[in-house]
Amino acid sequence: MFEIIKLDPLRRRIVEVFVELEKKLLVDCYQNVLNKEEFQELNKRINYDLLKKEYIDYGDNYYLMQLNDEYIGLFQTRREDREIEILKIYIDEKYRQEGFGYKSFLKILESTQNKRIEKIKICVNENFTKSIDAIEKWGFKFKELTARYLGSNIYLYENCYELLI
Repeated sequence: MFEIIKLDPLRRRIVEVFVELEKKLLVDCYQNVLNKEEFQELNKRINYDLLKKEYIDYGDNYYLMQLNDEYIGLFQTRREDREIEILKIYIDEKYRQEGFGYKSFLKILESTQNKRIEKIKICVNENFTKSIDAIEKWGFKFKELTARYLGSNIYLYENCYELLI
């Protein structure tokens, strides 16, 4: 059975599961894009304390995707005024192309009901063509190319998309 679990950042054990999945995301998304020093610096910054700080400072929402007894993915969102930004979405490689990303997107869409949200935004590394194909299929439209600051003077170019709701 597939379900989406909203994290309580103060429950350390479950947040550590999120951190482990985020480290997999880091390898999948950035190992071949960043040089070795940049990758190691970014890897050091993924930890429980940082997630807790993001939750407290920005009100970020964290979710785990669970299939039966296994955690297979994650996503993170942030609300600003009438907009939700999907900051991260990751699905373990062996579970991709099975609709779990779309089910997670539907959960995000459902969370906007009755909350005066006007749009959902997502930015994707320009090299991730499968992810871009998926979000375009979900109705997102290209808005702009932007440089995302990852910390420690590390920037990546991403295509940003919007979905007006």
